[in-house]
Amino acid sequence: MSELALDPDRPAAVAITAAVDAWLAEPDALGFLVTDGFRLLCLRDPGAPVRDRVPAEAPAAWRGLDVVLAHKGLIEGLWARADEPGSVLIAHTVEEALRTAGERNGVALLLRPPSPADVAAVARAGARMPRKSTLFVPKPRTGLVLRPLDD
Repeated sequence: MSELALDPDRPAAVAITAAVDAWLAEPDALGFLVTDGFRLLCLRDPGAPVRDRVPAEAPAAWRGLDVVLAHKGLIEGLWARADEPGSVLIAHTVEEALRTAGERNGVALLLRPPSPADVAAVARAGARMPRKSTLFVPKPRTGLVLRPLDD
């Protein structure tokens, strides 16, 4: 775990947002970011207490995802929080996450989004992505059926 340096000449939210953007732009950056709205910590290479909470029988494509390590290892495991809407709020922007953490005296856990290749690998393995781990638009209408053209 390491604390990321923030620009002291900027308000905390602006400095944190800039540091998160820089982290997201690094193609090889690993781990999660955790913030209380004033400090920003990077959790890299989760250890055994986090990894051991991920079900060993799950497909490898699913077990290695950052979002799985966050849900199973941190949220449900170490933090003992039920992964449900009343217990864990999902934000879709850094600004929303910072605002919510500040309003609730909590923390925001910031993750990289899974890549389309990650989602496809999980689907090929017959598994499902964790709750709210993918966001895409436009959403298909309810009842819409898609069929490959090569059938």
